[in-house]
This record gives sequence, structure tokens and C-alpha cells, in this order.
Amino acid sequence: FPAFNDYPKVGVWPDGYYIGYNIFGGSPAGSNTGAGLCVSDRVKMLAGDPTATTLCAPVAFYAGGAAFLPADLDGTTLPSDTSQGGIFMRVSNVPALRIMKLKPNFAAGTVTLTDGFGGASGSFVNLPLPATTFACNGSGGTCIEQPGTTTLLDTLGSRLMYRLAFRNRGGVESMVVTHSVDPDGSSPRDATLRWYEIRNPLGNPADPVVANRPVIFQNGTYDPGGSGDRWMGSIAMDGAGNMMIGYSVANAGAGLKPSIAVAGREVGDAVNTLQSEILALTGTGAQNGGLSRWGDYTTIQVDPSDDRTFWFIGQYLSADGSFNWRTRIVSYAFPV
Repeated sequence: FPAFNDYPKVGVWPDGYYIGYNIFGGSPAGSNTGAGLCVSDRVKMLAGDPTATTLCAPVAFYAGGAAFLPADLDGTTLPSDTSQGGIFMRVSNVPALRIMKLKPNFAAGTVTLTDGFGGASGSFVNLPLPATTFACNGSGGTCIEQPGTTTLLDTLGSRLMYRLAFRNRGGVESMVVTHSVDPDGSSPRDATLRWYEIRNPLGNPADPVVANRPVIFQNGTYDPGGSGDRWMGSIAMDGAGNMMIGYSVANAGAGLKPSIAVAGREVGDAVNTLQSEILALTGTGAQNGGLSRWGDYTTIQVDPSDDRTFWFIGQYLSADGSFNWRTRIVSYAFPV
């Protein structure tokens, strides 16, 4: 791109490595000019073929904005339909989740970006959400309070957070994803987690069989105890259908500095619910010096060796300061 490609997020799909960027035009980089949605030829890359190419759709504000996540395939069962191309998703303040498909033709050097069902270029599948206020009273910005400092931390609450995890589990196809919302509207609290499971993500919304259409099968706003702030989440599903979400948590009033926590749900739990919070690491440092960005490359992955162990990677500080962050990796698994 003849611009600054920022905030890359990668997804592995059978035919390609899909990546979404936020593009900032100008030199030096200026304002956000839209999303750069790209795919690299996985087959040739795995073969070490130097003719492998990367194809991108033109930079634009697709589906009403930028900040897209590509679907990332978990497990060994392929998607039921690989003809539509790779999935990209964003959250809109309508509010809705919006799905697009980037379909490459590596031989011709072209791509199409549509809803995957014959819609016009730039068309998308729209999944309406329940009432949603982005973190920080709707701004999705910088508002996380910390003990011992006036520096606030950024939530990026208007974006879906990595990963958009896709799984075909015995013919039941799901995508899971999360972002931060405001738990009390315009009241004093700032951020907690909203998570979604989308079933039939490759389905046609116009399918005459309603059960085949894409649908938000379950979702929840996770706010244990009704106190503190939770943000920078990442969620995944294991081979049995259990889920785990990892995230940052802080509570200025209770003296809890930014820490790392997880919560899970077993496949038999009541829909729309997560289990009790587990504090994986109690932070011993607050970020100061006016530095607001915090841990936005957080991720949770499922170990392919057993398809049940979750590995979560998150940020923390061992002492108050700025530019002195550390990374903690933790793992959890549900009983067999």
C-alpha cells in the first residue's frame, strides 16, 4: 500500500493467509483512510514457491468502517464451504456484526470482496446486536483507571479483539470473538467484556431453511461482581466446544493494578454464561507517564497437540512506569 499499514491481524484459512490492516494515508502517515484486506497464497508459500503472491482489495471503509478481523481456523476439520473465500468481520455501532468474504483468484491476480452470495462488491452479511454501548461511555477510547496514577488506559472498545476463531466441530460451525463494552452507559464505570458465538457463519442469510442462516447463537456481557474494568479480551473454543476468554482487569477503587485474568465455559453450561473469574497474574505495576496504549496484541490460542489446552498471552507491569511492560503466558484446560 502507498501508505502506513497499521494494526495487522492474521488468520489462517485453507487457501490462504488472510490479513487485515488499518491504513493511514500520506507520508508521514496521516488520517485513517480505511481497511486493507489481503490474502497470501498459502499453497505456494508452503511449497516454497517464489511466485507466491499477495492480493488485496482496494483500501476503503467497508461495511461502514475499518478494523476487520480475519477468521482463523482451529482444529483439523475444514470449513464446510471453502468456495466463498476467507471471512472478515467488524463490529459496527449500529450495533451489528458485519461479515464479508475476500475471494482470491491467484492465477488471475484478482480478488472479490462481497457477502459471498452474489452480492455487489462491498456487500456484507449483517447480524444485529442487542443494545450495545462501546467502552468508555460509547467512545471505545481511553478511560481505564489505575490505582496511584491519573494515566488512563486505552480500551480499543470499538474494535473486535484478536482472534476471530473459527471451528467446525462435528458439522457444527462456530466463530467466537469479543470486544469491550460499557457496563453502565453514562455512569462512572468504564469497560467490561462482550463475547459472541456465531453459528453457521458461512450460511446464506436468505436461505429458505432458517436453521441454515448465520445467527448469533449466544452472547454475554461478562461483569463479575459489578466492579472493576475488563478489556483487551481474546476468546477461543476447544475441540469439545468448551470456551476460554483471557483479558486484562484493573480496579482503581480496590487497588488492583492491571492484571491478567481468564474465565471459561464448558459446553454444557447454560447459554450466554461464563464461569467464575480466575486471576492468573496480579499486576504489581501501573502504567504512568501519560502512555495510554495497553496490550492490544493479546491473544488466546488452542494447543493443536491436544486441542484442549488454552494458551493466553497478555501484558502486565512488574513495577510502576512506562515502556517497561512485560508479557505473561498462562495455560488452562478443562477436565476431559
